Amino acid sequence: METLNTIIEASKFALGPNGPYILFGLVFMFIALIAYWAMAQEKADPLYKLEQTTKDLAWTKTKHHGTKLRENKSNEKLEKYAKLLQPQDMEDLTAIRKKLMMAGYRSVDAVRYYHLAQLGLSIGGLILGLLYYQLMLTSDDQTSTAFAMYCIVPAGLGYWFPIKKVNGLVEKRREAIQDGFPDTLDMMLICVQAGQSLDQTINRVSVEIGPNCPEMGEELMMVAYELKAGKER
Repeated sequence: METLNTIIEASKFALGPNGPYILFGLVFMFIALIAYWAMAQEKADPLYKLEQTTKDLAWTKTKHHGTKLRENKSNEKLEKYAKLLQPQDMEDLTAIRKKLMMAGYRSVDAVRYYHLAQLGLSIGGLILGLLYYQLMLTSDDQTSTAFAMYCIVPAGLGYWFPIKKVNGLVEKRREAIQDGFPDTLDMMLICVQAGQSLDQTINRVSVEIGPNCPEMGEELMMVAYELKAGKER
């Protein structure tokens, strides 16, 4: 007890009246970190890992079958602002829609959400910049250069961010498909040699490749649906 009282008094002297509580919290966090580290270092049972892998594979296949590659329902609220939120020129609309599909966005409203994000982020950056310009800067500091720096630049960054994000997703998806292509080709060759037709092969491989490369699985599933709809190979 004397040792405990000494620790309590020392913590009060060093950390103030709430010193014992602070010390107890630090000790508890330290013990929790040690326990977490010990659990992370513990090797999992091989049978448990095999069972978990089987469950994950089955869940992935079920999810893959139930995934909607294209959402046909359109947002009625966005429909009202269609002229504002999407290009009116068909070539520009097709180009941005194709780019969003390459990034993995296949929704009907993907183009409208994309332009809505650009508009919202640019306006938000402009408003935050104006607030900072008006409230934080003195009248002597409120120059045209400061206005451009604190207002125009954030608005431009807000408009540019969705473009950068989509380009990054396109590149990431392209790399994933390239990495998964050799395994996909091997699986297709095995299926064809086993006597399956090309349509059956595409449908089978789209499911089997999904756990390792979801991007390739989605693309092959889209091809399978298009073939079922009557599109030529």
